[in-house]
Amino acid sequence: MKQRKISILMMIWAVFALCKLPAVCFAGLADYPTLAILPFDKKASVSPELTLKDVTVANEIVYDELVNSGYFDVVERERLDAVCDELSLGMSGLIDPATAAQAGHMLGAQYVLCGSLNGLSTRNNNAEVIGIGNKNAQVYAHISMRIIEVETGRVVLAARGDGRATNTLTHAPLRIIHIGTAGFDQEQVYDAIEKAAMDGVNGKRGLITTMEGRRKGAR
Repeated sequence: MKQRKISILMMIWAVFALCKLPAVCFAGLADYPTLAILPFDKKASVSPELTLKDVTVANEIVYDELVNSGYFDVVERERLDAVCDELSLGMSGLIDPATAAQAGHMLGAQYVLCGSLNGLSTRNNNAEVIGIGNKNAQVYAHISMRIIEVETGRVVLAARGDGRATNTLTHAPLRIIHIGTAGFDQEQVYDAIEKAAMDGVNGKRGLITTMEGRRKGAR
């Protein structure tokens, strides 16, 4: 009888202890971890019609979306910029795992997010009916992201995002009237990258979507 009471007490203690532990995130992350978002790499092969100056817009979108998600304690931009300048991150467009881990340690982050722009391409589509038609100039952007544990170098979460931006030229019969533009421009490039970054966070294969899916599966 005494042994049975001890066993029951041990079971109750174990359940209580588990309840008091920090929540472990569906993605293998600790609860509300400190995350540093490093400058995105520029690995993309760029179509000759386009000019890619930088991918800062991707960093800005991912930063804002992850801050607003409430899942992470995101390192402030000012602190991140100072460390990136010290390590010359973002200058070459390539960040190796060792340097990423070093940046994470210097920032006191448990995890770092490494991202890259993997593709930037164009496509032209034309459609015409009874003299009225559209000419579409489309830019496609593709990004990937990984969240890495600083202490172990383990990738705990990966995601991809796609974005498309379209310029449209509409013409009337005999092509007398034209509305819009059918060319490619820098604003369109940034728009496609921004949409890819949004998709990489909140889309079907995005970071937050994957995290929430794992969380539900763990229940």
